[in-house]
Amino acid sequence: MTGKRNAIIWTWLVVLLVGWGLLGCGGRDHDEDAQDGGVDAGQAVDGAGPVDDGGREDDSSVDGGETDGGQQDRDLPAFGYDPRRGADDSPINPYDGNTYYIAPDGDDDADGSENAPWATFAHANRVVTPGDLVLVRGGTYYEYVSLGGLDENPNGYCIGTEDQPIVWRAYPGEHVIFDGAQSTVPTGLFSLRSVEWVVVRDFEFHGSIRIGVALQHCKDVVLENIYSHDNDGSGIGCVDVQRVSFRFITTSDNFDTAGEGGNADGIAISSGSNNRFFRCVAHDNSDDGFDTWESSGNELVECVAYRNGKGAQGDGNGFKNGGGSAGGGNSIHHCIAFQNRTSGFASNTGSGNDPNTYFNNTGWNNGERGDFWLVNIAHVAKNNLAHGPNGVTVYEMVEDQANSWNTPPGITVSDADFLSVDPQDLDGDFLRLAPGSPEIDAGQDVGLPFFGAAPDLGAFESE
Repeated sequence: MTGKRNAIIWTWLVVLLVGWGLLGCGGRDHDEDAQDGGVDAGQAVDGAGPVDDGGREDDSSVDGGETDGGQQDRDLPAFGYDPRRGADDSPINPYDGNTYYIAPDGDDDADGSENAPWATFAHANRVVTPGDLVLVRGGTYYEYVSLGGLDENPNGYCIGTEDQPIVWRAYPGEHVIFDGAQSTVPTGLFSLRSVEWVVVRDFEFHGSIRIGVALQHCKDVVLENIYSHDNDGSGIGCVDVQRVSFRFITTSDNFDTAGEGGNADGIAISSGSNNRFFRCVAHDNSDDGFDTWESSGNELVECVAYRNGKGAQGDGNGFKNGGGSAGGGNSIHHCIAFQNRTSGFASNTGSGNDPNTYFNNTGWNNGERGDFWLVNIAHVAKNNLAHGPNGVTVYEMVEDQANSWNTPPGITVSDADFLSVDPQDLDGDFLRLAPGSPEIDAGQDVGLPFFGAAPDLGAFESE
């Protein structure tokens, strides 16, 4: 298989999308494990290969944009947030509603037009209807934003429809920052409550005294091209959310001081279902990178988690996908976890959880519980690649086949199998398989696309 080009194997058939880059929380951390068994934000993991938008046939989420997340002709990272993403989009509303503007020097008594923008999201929240577009001009905002409404949103604020979503986004090419430094409000810096068919994209959040971005009781929402960092809680925290699409998101350096780092994940979902994560990055958070507590049917695709577990009480897993008395049945594939304090991929299986599937993931140099820590029920793990001193912890009831630790294929993984084992080369050859590596074509067909005679092991497929 020499001469094959290394690229991530994008996991479903490429879906050509129409429109813009539209089509996306943290509560307390829970760890139900019954038995013990340096890059900048948004730096790319791989820029080559076709790109999947995340459109499953049964995915009813608001769809979004170009398959590259608005990359167009710009040299953008393939993963995570970048302020240039979507910069070439048209400001023209593709739906049937109105277009409104918000600006740091706006006035809520104005008409919300381009030349007379509003000042606050609170005012816009009471006005927008399905199909409306809100363009936010560049600058720093200190408002603690709450879209929708409390108590199941009886006024129906910020409720879109499948054909006419409500879109909140940065004006194309402008950088919008939400800064929580001036507030004492103990909620998310940017909250969505009981909203449906809403898109929020191209924003940066930092300095919240709690969660950066909070979602409660939301359905069919898209969060895209979001950077949430340095908050005193999770970067994004969700409770009771369904069909939320998280795309091109970076969460980093979130740390809850009151809990000594035990409750600040990169992205956390509690009691959610059928949500999708695509090309998101979570790093240097005090607790876990991605945590889907008591949540079911979620899919994590081509995401990256590294160096999580910075807090004394933080669990320190890259991907933690289970726990509690319900949930499970999550799919994690083509993801990468490295240098997380405790483990790369943790099932965190609770008593009522359904099995997860782990296909074509790569774990490298994770902590005491190893690159994969799969316990308690019959999870399915195939085509995964582990390379680190702490190995893997996989219980007997787990169906694990064709992974680097199984025989067959009987592979002894070494540094020589990779083009690079330098994390500083994350945007280049880090953890890509070298020509002639025994991991090439060593996997089983699990229904995901691959090149050659059989899938490669790990997140990167050789072409």
